Amino acid sequence: MHREAVLNYQRCADVNNKNGMGVPAEKALFESADTTNKMDLSKELGIPPIYSVDYKSLVDDSGRVVQQVFFLWR
Repeated sequence: MHREAVLNYQRCADVNNKNGMGVPAEKALFESADTTNKMDLSKELGIPPIYSVDYKSLVDDSGRVVQQVFFLWR
């Protein structure tokens, strides 16, 4: 999948597709999963950490943690 993300980014760059090149999140996500890259995804994309989340940031005003799960049926 990482290879596909890289190829997709390159394809968009080749045709100067700014929309396709403007959001490198998919490519960065795969690269950050490889611990040898030492990539700070939060710094790279300007987002909160995704591999560890502080419990306090998950609770709502009532002290509950609510999960939404989405399924794709094919």
